[in-house]
Amino acid sequence: MKTYALKAAAWLFLLCVFTHAGVKAEQPEFLLVKFNELATKGADYDGKLVALVGYYVQQAPDSILYSEKPTGKNYHGEMLWIGGNLIENSTDVVRKDGAWSIVIGTYRNGAIGIFGKYFGQLERIAAMYPIEVKRGSK
Repeated sequence: MKTYALKAAAWLFLLCVFTHAGVKAEQPEFLLVKFNELATKGADYDGKLVALVGYYVQQAPDSILYSEKPTGKNYHGEMLWIGGNLIENSTDVVRKDGAWSIVIGTYRNGAIGIFGKYFGQLERIAAMYPIEVKRGSK
């Protein structure tokens, strides 16, 4: 899937979400980012509100956002920890285990988790929605 199409779909989705929720000019500003941007330039985003598309998996005690759908237990791709008890109680948070999702939250840079397997975390989740992502050729 082309990056432009993914960004356009994510922006359209977020616009619909905030319009539907009645959010006006006071809506928080967020940055739409990709996994590789956070993995390589995480310090630039530390403490900022970001929106990210990834594959969400809830595993006790972890909630994980993957850059790609994991294919086994020994996944070695990019992963972010989703701040478990830091997820705000909101109607804008819809968790669906094993689904592509768009997540808006505050990014915290730095290795976290057992052996630092996550390169950072999203905390204070403001919105999370499952989305449909079609992958494949033209």
